[in-house]
Amino acid sequence: MKHGALKTWLGTLIMVGSLTPLQAAATEAFYLPSEPDDFRAIVGDPPTNASAEARREIDIVLREQSRRTAADVARIQAEAGPMVVAFAEVVGPKLTARQLPLTFALIRNVGKDIGERIEDAKRVWNRSRPWEDDPRIKPSIALPTGTSYPAALAVSARVYALVLGELFPEKRSALLARSWLIGWGRVMAGLHYPSDIAGSLKLGDYYVQQLLASAAFRDDLAKARAECQRVFAQP
Repeated sequence: MKHGALKTWLGTLIMVGSLTPLQAAATEAFYLPSEPDDFRAIVGDPPTNASAEARREIDIVLREQSRRTAADVARIQAEAGPMVVAFAEVVGPKLTARQLPLTFALIRNVGKDIGERIEDAKRVWNRSRPWEDDPRIKPSIALPTGTSYPAALAVSARVYALVLGELFPEKRSALLARSWLIGWGRVMAGLHYPSDIAGSLKLGDYYVQQLLASAAFRDDLAKARAECQRVFAQP
């Protein structure tokens, strides 16, 4: 996914439920430190092309391709759109920008922090996509642009699930399970290798650790938590 497409997707995520920019917003400051990330140390290298592990991954993608159903394809296609819809399945229908403006402003700021960095990570490896490496792989949804490792959608899903888990700790496990399904759907669709998803989980966890170390993030998180408790306490 090119930076422009990723930026548009992140903007779509935070604008769900509203046709205009959020008016009530948390601080506009970025939460992550400015130092560059050592992506190789954080996520490690993917399997090299033509290695035994790469061939095994091709087999896994082909296996998932053979198992996917029309319902799987519809779900994966929907997950490529506003991700908040998937997490609302876990949290509830009140998870909207209209009802939770501070919460969605927090998500917007997190999205700003991680968007460019995910693209930076992809540029370290420039890994080819599964369908580019094996013609037997037939993607089931529109082809994304950009390279394969790590998977941008899976990184974002992991980060948002963990942030929402801070707001709804009783639903943390379900949120993480839903985020994993979003990531694995990219394998099932023929768009990513399993190791792309594994690297994405590591990168997402790293970014959330960095976020939680930020005083500005913790302050905005507290405001969002109070908002969620108030809104979800209402009948």
